[in-house]
Formats: sequence, C-alpha cells, structure tokens
Amino acid sequence: MKTARGRRTPEEVLAFRYPIVVRELGPEEGGGWVAMIPQLGARTFVAVGDTREEALGALDALREYLIPQLLEEGVELPEPDYSEEESVRYSGRLVLRLPRELHAKLAERARRNGCSLNQLIVYLLAENLERETLLHDWFVRLQSALARTAAGPASTPGYSEWVHPKDVGFVPPRFESAPPGALHRVAARESRYAPAS
Repeated sequence: MKTARGRRTPEEVLAFRYPIVVRELGPEEGGGWVAMIPQLGARTFVAVGDTREEALGALDALREYLIPQLLEEGVELPEPDYSEEESVRYSGRLVLRLPRELHAKLAERARRNGCSLNQLIVYLLAENLERETLLHDWFVRLQSALARTAAGPASTPGYSEWVHPKDVGFVPPRFESAPPGALHRVAARESRYAPAS
C-alpha cells in the first residue's frame, strides 16, 4: 500500500529484507563486529557490537528508527536488490596477482600432477579451507572441554584434569595426495571428521 502521494509507508519498507553485510573487526579497528545495509547507504545504516548478534540487533534498531524518519523527509528508499549481490560478488571468476616464484612452483606442480594450474589452485584452496575449518571446530570443542574441566568435579560429570582430543570428538583428518581427477573426491571424502566412539 502506498500513501496518497504514491510513496511507500514505513511499515512496507520495514517489511523489506535488505541484504546485510556482517564482518568481524580486526584488533587494529577496535575489535567487535560491524553490520551494515549497503543498499540503503553503508555509512548511514551501520551498527557495531561486541558480538555478531549485538551488531545485528543494533542494526535492526537503527533501521526501525531511521526508515520512518527518512520517509517522512521525502527520501525514496529502493526495494531490496538481491541479483546484484550474488551475481557480482560470486561469479566464480577471480583475478589475483602472485609472486613469480610462487606462480612457477604452482605451474610446475600442476604439470607434475597432469592438471591445469586452475584445477590445482582450486584444489589447494578447497583443501586448506577445509583443514582450517576442521582445526577451528576442534579448537572450539577443546576450549569448551577445557572450560568444563577447569570448572571442577562438581560441575563436570566424569571430571578429569587431562583432556584427550578424542574426548572432545576430534579425529584428525587424513589428507593424501591423489591424481588430478580424484582431487575433489578426496576433499569430499575427508571433509568431515568422524565422531569419536
């Protein structure tokens, strides 16, 4: 429903779900999280918080406060546009610069493995991203187990002063070399750790 002048009501615009960008701030930026709505103005619709949830909550409160004000002042706010975000940001094409020595090493390794340089780089990125994810998951579980252990016997069933990685469900992944055609199958097969029995 639009007003008599043909403008949207605050309720209509507040019902829109604009794409939100959330990122963690580095120590040099003061830490915490930032959330913003680029389509409405990344410098106006921006909020920060100590956690991701706090930043999103602050952004939602800011959105509910600013949208009615802007509409009252006669500012036209666009409808959400999802097509630009997905097609531009994730086209599958990436251009990057490498040091010559690294380029030469990658090209030689691709030649030895009988695959293209692109296939090798995609495989290495996927493998290392998965490894990083596994290690992060394990670290979070280990921190949780250590926190429970530090709380002492009263709060922890089966209290023990020493925590083994298997106690927190970690089974290390096996990363093996494989012929180029099997690279994606190795990554898929080793993509998740098995729960400890």
